[in-house]
Amino acid sequence: MAAAIPLSLLVLLLLGPGGWCLAEHPRDSLREELVITPLPSGDVAATFQFRTRWDSELQREGVWINLGRSSVMSSQGSSAPLSTSSTPPTRSLPLPPSNPWVWPMAGLSVLLKADRLFHTSYHSQAVHIRPVCRNARCTSISWELRQTLSVVFDAFITGQGKKDWSLFRMFSRTLTEPCPLASESRVYVDITNYNQDNETLEVHPSPTTTYQDVILGTRKTYAIYDLLDSAMINNSRNLNIQLKWKRPPENEAPPVPFLHAQRYVSGYGLQKGELSTLLYNTHPYRAFPVLLLDTVPWYLRLYVHTLTITSKGKENKP
Repeated sequence: MAAAIPLSLLVLLLLGPGGWCLAEHPRDSLREELVITPLPSGDVAATFQFRTRWDSELQREGVWINLGRSSVMSSQGSSAPLSTSSTPPTRSLPLPPSNPWVWPMAGLSVLLKADRLFHTSYHSQAVHIRPVCRNARCTSISWELRQTLSVVFDAFITGQGKKDWSLFRMFSRTLTEPCPLASESRVYVDITNYNQDNETLEVHPSPTTTYQDVILGTRKTYAIYDLLDSAMINNSRNLNIQLKWKRPPENEAPPVPFLHAQRYVSGYGLQKGELSTLLYNTHPYRAFPVLLLDTVPWYLRLYVHTLTITSKGKENKP
């Protein structure tokens, strides 16, 4: 059965920041976030974003092999060998004595458990590096490293026939402490179609604040859980965000965003197999740019000459 997948989740990646729990320059900016979105199909999408920004310039030409031994760099010829070197950070966290190379996990990285992340219906990860202007005139720049991970859980199957979900049910872990070096560490939960007056649904714990924004023509509401707030975790020693249905929802069509997609495989055999992706834009007047990245199943053979694009009933030649 084709499931409606809201593409607004991809745009949401640009809203929040994040960062791995490792830094050594005092002016570094480390931010991390987790966005949880219940999908109309009943699945649950989770998007991690870790963003690191540092003010130091990247070394563009490598390191000479005699760096530190001599200050005369011109003595090396044009074909001198290059080498890379790394130094431990001047400020480090306490490390386990058994293995000094293993950093203790904290913050959102606690949820990154491989056997749970790869046992999902969808998995996507990306690494982006870009320059960021430090001022309006862009006379100096900083470098930003953004690492993202998106997974989709089938809450109905993993929940044994229930649509309830929680951090522990999805990741088999809960949040125990924020990243000590992160300037921001937050969890966002999409509660657009839910409110406190809805007797059929319960979100626990109650969020301390909410955030609203218009994503692809639809106003979204997000519950914000700030891990840097000491009261958020200290009250229960761990944070396990969960959504429970007090009674089964009525048989009514789930809300579908203006821009959504359906994808299914049909046909039979290698020659008659088809992979179809349908994009829908139900907005009354607005058009949206779409970048479609697809993963082809291993049992299908696709050819460029068989690609067809149909828009408004007319075929567009690529």
